[in-house]
Amino acid sequence: MIIYSIELENFRQFRGCHHLDFSIDNDKNVTVVMGENGSGKTTLEQAFTWCLYGKTTFKDKQLLNREVCNTMPIGTTEQVKVEMVVHTNNAEFCIRRRQTVTKKSASKHVSSLDDFNVKRRNANGDWEDVGKRLQADSIVAEMLPEKLSGFFFFDGERIDKMSEDLLQKRKSDDFKEAVRALVGLNTLQAAMDRFGPDNRMKTVAGKLKSEMDDEGEGKIAELSTEINSLVLNIENNQNEQQKIVEMLDNVKKMLLDKEFELKNMQDSINNGVQYAKYQQKIVNEEKQQVADESECLKYFSKHIFRVLLLPLYKMALTEIKDAGKIDMGIPHIHSKTIEFLLNRGKCICGSDLHQNVECLKNLQALMYTLPPHSLGNMIGSFLKDIKNNSRNTDGSVEHFMQLVKNALCHDERIAEYHNEIKLLESKLPNQERVATLNRAKKELETEQRKLQNELGICKENIGRFKQEQERLERKRNNIISSSKRNKINKLYYEYAMAVYQELKSDYEAKEIATRENLEQVINEIFAKIYDNQIGLTINDDYSVSTYLMDNSIGDGDLEKNTAQSYAVIFAFIAGIIKMHIEGKKAEIKSDVTDNADVKENDGLPLVMDAPLSAFDKDRIKRICEELPKIAKQIIIFIKDTDGDIAEEHMTNIIGKKWLIKADSQTSSKILERN
Repeated sequence: MIIYSIELENFRQFRGCHHLDFSIDNDKNVTVVMGENGSGKTTLEQAFTWCLYGKTTFKDKQLLNREVCNTMPIGTTEQVKVEMVVHTNNAEFCIRRRQTVTKKSASKHVSSLDDFNVKRRNANGDWEDVGKRLQADSIVAEMLPEKLSGFFFFDGERIDKMSEDLLQKRKSDDFKEAVRALVGLNTLQAAMDRFGPDNRMKTVAGKLKSEMDDEGEGKIAELSTEINSLVLNIENNQNEQQKIVEMLDNVKKMLLDKEFELKNMQDSINNGVQYAKYQQKIVNEEKQQVADESECLKYFSKHIFRVLLLPLYKMALTEIKDAGKIDMGIPHIHSKTIEFLLNRGKCICGSDLHQNVECLKNLQALMYTLPPHSLGNMIGSFLKDIKNNSRNTDGSVEHFMQLVKNALCHDERIAEYHNEIKLLESKLPNQERVATLNRAKKELETEQRKLQNELGICKENIGRFKQEQERLERKRNNIISSSKRNKINKLYYEYAMAVYQELKSDYEAKEIATRENLEQVINEIFAKIYDNQIGLTINDDYSVSTYLMDNSIGDGDLEKNTAQSYAVIFAFIAGIIKMHIEGKKAEIKSDVTDNADVKENDGLPLVMDAPLSAFDKDRIKRICEELPKIAKQIIIFIKDTDGDIAEEHMTNIIGKKWLIKADSQTSSKILERN
């Protein structure tokens, strides 16, 4: 299939009608469509797949241009349309897909079902319908099956998906199917599926096996029912096992992502730990500061009175030195003696104290100058108190100053810790993100253990069911062998199984040869467009591994960067196309019918929104030189900066140049460039 032209009407950014024709020159087979990011390159690339298959990957499913939608009067209709003219098998076709949009209200637009139509140009040069929708779909599928279209119409997002499937050793059914279809293995697969295996009722072997109990032996029927139940259980467990394996792969990948992100945040996490330690140190220092200040105040309250009285004590001692001149009272008379006389009411001299008031006053005054309240005793007691208080105040000032010093030193340490915290604040991790990652990691580890346990149960069930199936089949075979009719069916069954095994062996051998051939081809292309020191290996599941060809440098899988991953995808797609072309050439050589000319004119386009910005200038040059040699037609969408470099290396093979220019976020136009 070679694309002559495409015409868009109100398709997303492209308001109104826009027509592009593409180079179909064998020598200048490249068309370059240049535009800035957001101008509509991906939209134009997806216009091809929408026209052919009615599919896009846009999140917004509204295809009608936004400006047209907004300016439509309520109750009116507009159409969005893409039309392609292509050439295949010596015939020219016009493929058109159209959709009508009605504006029901200011915010509601209703789209009709797609109107899909294919026309063929007749001998007179006029277009005529090929028939109904089913026939139109069939013609497009014959040109390029939808399941293979992703390898010939793709953008950066599709390349990222291919890279993820191919290079991360995931299940790669799309690639396997593409290889089988393009190199002709599907026919052999269909023949193989027709004969076997024998556990499918639609196969020859399966049907014969089910008929081997027609003699009516109840035991055979019973055993067959049990075996079929076991086969179903095995298939269910195998399907479940596959699902669990895929889920485990996803969980492991997500777990690695979380661990990788946590590892990258480890320095920040360590800073967070240090930050918390300094905060705790501040709390501890502040607690100790409060304790030391409390101790200081307590000591001050207890000892300050004695310290302040020391000067007064010294003055009192000076006065007491003259204590000998003070009246020390009457010797040998005790205050209790006076108390006795007062109680008796009569003085020693015989005076009646009740009548002699003056005598009474003198005795009362004398009582307070005699022991135990005599002045001498009081002075002695006072001197003793001074001595004790003076002794207790020794070193009090020095101790108090040390307590003050201890209380004040905390401020300096707290300030120091605050400075350290301030330095760490800019290096702290996103605590919420760290907590989220740790929670997710824990949940994933739990899920991983759960899936591994379920996987173990599935494997155990499969082994147990297979063992029981083999036992029952041996038992049934012994019974079947005794029946004449079953013997004939068994002979046919064995013949069908022999054919199936032969086809299977042939298929497996050809698939291995195809995979090895493809591996050789993509290595040759990869060496030209990227690096000849790196080798590629296509694994059994059609994932791709990379390795250093010089073992002295290292071994094992290499860490992949974006440019290397994209180069692998380019090489893989180019390899598939090249093998398909070589296969077609081989068919032509062996074809002795009149259709040889038709096959010779078949070709495949490569329409890509190329992410060349991932490559350096030298590798862009290599890609630009190699890809046009492989595909029959190249239509490449590229941004301005990469486009200048690409055009520099493809000057002699560029047949058409176009420019997509954005007038606004919702409107772009397409201009032809010289």
